[in-house]
Amino acid sequence: MATNLSNYIKSNNHNKLDQALNDDYKDFPCPPSNINQQKPSQKTIISKQQKYDKFGNETIDFPTDYGTQRVTIEGDISSGKPIIMTYHDIGINHRACFTSFFTLIREYDPKFKYFTLVHIDAPQHHYDDIENEHGPSTIYNDDKVESFDLLELASQIEEIRSKLGIERFLAFGVGAASNIFTHYAMNYSDRLRGMVLVNGLGSIASWREWIFDQLLWGIGSKSQFLVDSFQGSLLTRYFPKVQSQETYDYCLDQFDKIDAPSSIKYFRGFVRRTEFTEKQLARITCKTLIICGEYSRVKNETIAFQKMMPRQYTTFVLMSETGFLLTESCPQKLCSSIDLFVQSLGLTKISLENKFGKLVEQNQLENGDGTVGL
Repeated sequence: MATNLSNYIKSNNHNKLDQALNDDYKDFPCPPSNINQQKPSQKTIISKQQKYDKFGNETIDFPTDYGTQRVTIEGDISSGKPIIMTYHDIGINHRACFTSFFTLIREYDPKFKYFTLVHIDAPQHHYDDIENEHGPSTIYNDDKVESFDLLELASQIEEIRSKLGIERFLAFGVGAASNIFTHYAMNYSDRLRGMVLVNGLGSIASWREWIFDQLLWGIGSKSQFLVDSFQGSLLTRYFPKVQSQETYDYCLDQFDKIDAPSSIKYFRGFVRRTEFTEKQLARITCKTLIICGEYSRVKNETIAFQKMMPRQYTTFVLMSETGFLLTESCPQKLCSSIDLFVQSLGLTKISLENKFGKLVEQNQLENGDGTVGL
């Protein structure tokens, strides 16, 4: 029997059988020949050409269920240098939330010039430097979306990390973004070098937040009165103590540039946050620095939150005479705490120099001979 089968295979008769089958089923729908090479469909990057902002930083747009999400990259991800990934609070984007701080800390300690910064803006919180009064063309509002779910925003971080090819990063979140990164850390601690949370909290919405959310639901987020009230509430949230008029004007200018319905959806998602439990937070295994301003409205909530975090991984700092948006109102006070935390992760000036070489200052590059220009 085996011999007959062997002889049949060696003959051409089986080829005729194959041809007959192909002729009979030539119109039958078959899977593509490269089926093993196909991957599950994924959301793709909107941007096909490299785009840059006015500071020369690359910007990439990602599609999400909530609209376009922009990522701004300061530095070169492919260089292998350590990465800090940021996420902003409600009502602003990365520029108003982090620009002052990172400008200052790079002067405070040059080792931070080694870091590549990846700024994630919440969906539809970006704006173009040259745009008309209606904002960038990538802003589309879906009235069916009432709020941004914080868990969904956390999952978007993982999608961005994967698509950019980032292995590990240091997370830096302010306000509502602290909750987003906390959700992320509970599921992807192995992706994090560490985590810095400014005025984070783990409790449900306060009665004041709940009442305002009900007003938005009843009157509608398109009411100019509610938009003005919302922006005024954000200013008192950011700055519990009086600030310079220049600071207020800058924030109001940022409010006007960002799509108001999208900011309100971010706020409503934050109001719908769930309360963290110690059992959930015990899944976080990365080093975490929690910073709270003395005059912050959520001071008590932040203190309660840090007590629930895993003690072996958590450091808490209560900063005197500071408010909520510390990265903008008093970035100089943040520098020392974050510098020490980064060093505790093994990212010291000596280790970075040994791995990536000494920094070449801009004036040395301009001279071309290694001397410092006068």
